[in-house]
Amino acid sequence: MRNLPNASVRVSGLSNQAPSTRWCYLALAVFTIGLVVTYLLVDRLAPGGRSLAKVTGFDPVFYFGVSHSLLFDRDFDLRNELARFPPAGGPWMSKETGLPQSPWAIGYSLLAMPFLGAGTVLDALAGNPADGYSRYAVLGYSLANTVLTGLGLMALFYFLNEAGKLWGVSRPVDALFVTLAVFFGTTVGYYAFSNMSHASTVLGSSLFLACWWRVREDNQNIRGWALLGLFGGILSIIRWQEICYVAAPFLFDIADKAFFSRFRPWLRSRIAYLAVVSLCWVPQLVEWKYIYGRFFLIPYSVMDSCGEKVACSSFIHLPPRYIPQLLFSTENGWFLWTPLCFIGVCGLLYGLVRFGRVFFPWLVVFALEVALIGSSDTWHGGESFSSRYLTSSSALVGLGLVTILYSAGRRMRWAVVGAASILCVFTCAFALQFRLNLIPGQERLTASEMFTDKLLLLQASRRKQAVQRAATLLQNGEAQSAIQVLEEADARYVESRYVISGLREAYRAHGQQAKAEDQEHRLENLMQSRLW
Repeated sequence: MRNLPNASVRVSGLSNQAPSTRWCYLALAVFTIGLVVTYLLVDRLAPGGRSLAKVTGFDPVFYFGVSHSLLFDRDFDLRNELARFPPAGGPWMSKETGLPQSPWAIGYSLLAMPFLGAGTVLDALAGNPADGYSRYAVLGYSLANTVLTGLGLMALFYFLNEAGKLWGVSRPVDALFVTLAVFFGTTVGYYAFSNMSHASTVLGSSLFLACWWRVREDNQNIRGWALLGLFGGILSIIRWQEICYVAAPFLFDIADKAFFSRFRPWLRSRIAYLAVVSLCWVPQLVEWKYIYGRFFLIPYSVMDSCGEKVACSSFIHLPPRYIPQLLFSTENGWFLWTPLCFIGVCGLLYGLVRFGRVFFPWLVVFALEVALIGSSDTWHGGESFSSRYLTSSSALVGLGLVTILYSAGRRMRWAVVGAASILCVFTCAFALQFRLNLIPGQERLTASEMFTDKLLLLQASRRKQAVQRAATLLQNGEAQSAIQVLEEADARYVESRYVISGLREAYRAHGQQAKAEDQEHRLENLMQSRLW
């Protein structure tokens, strides 16, 4: 493995790039403001009948419940929160304490508390009940991920721009392009507008990488390592799988030939690092004690479903058997739904050849996360846009992309920029399909759903509207009119499971059994033609 340039070496021309760097930060600040404005507009327009500022579903209800309970009740008893915003399917109760379970990591709820508090203040000023449930409280809470994502992009830009020192160059514009490509070409952009914890991992992982870059060779910087421990601890309690990041600095250390000659200062800095990581876990352990009656457990192993305990072994399988599906299935496959990630991983592998000591820890982190998720029955993430569980790896995708750009010649750089831009458009089209319910949430896709419909999004939307209009007619007893609407859609647009299914039901309602059976066979053939 190639030796690293000395971290203290001054990069040629770096000081001349400072104004350009400041402009890039300003651009990201404006971009973050634009994200907030976009959020407010989309929430008001509610495309597909789905507003953004709301507390519904299952996981989002519990994330909000923990934030609200800590801020207003100063405890982990979620009964009043779940009474106000009931989770889909009802809560699971802890057998040890009789309290509602909350088997999700606490970090995102802690990060969202200031936003919930700010929204509550606005409610009080507007004359609304200042109880944390009113309009601006929910809106403020819902905006947390959007703002955190913007801050995460700034931290990611810093890290990617500094990584140019490996090549002795400073091209802030390249780092800015990659930062924005990570937003539009991975799951980051989609989950920046969601009340789930995934996008906030971009902030945690980017801060961790940026801080690690500064202190990785400096064993005397105890404060710096303590700060790295803070970022690592927060990241690991946002989603527990991110504990893999905490181990990465040690993988970098053991590849240092002079490791043992600097053991004493190394030990002091790493003790500070691990101590702060441990302190960050205190709120998580306290929550587990409050709800489950003990400090240490695996919450998923004590989840109750229909009154029966669900064991971890029921959904974790070793060796990991679902890695191919996780990466390549049309049902949320990471490389297929967000193909920019494939290029990023290729860049990481190339970086391993060039600067092994830097890239080795992060490839190990990525491999561990893929193996962990790929061993679970829930690898697909349910009704998920791409693999939401791998959102934290988006910062590593950025490292791989910037590696390709920094090491490529001028023509190759433009080719990479062009390819990345096209893949970002592809993923954004996918996000629109998913958001507007133009594709199923948890199914393998047909070739037209995977590719053709992205070029014909307007037609796909009109086709969906025709299906919805026909469903309304059918509910009102107007089967013949519904058949007419659906037959027109079937003749005009690309073949669709929704149109065929609607025709089957409309023919049945109209008493045309033979035609209904034809549509049934047609639907079966279409389902058999779905991609992997």
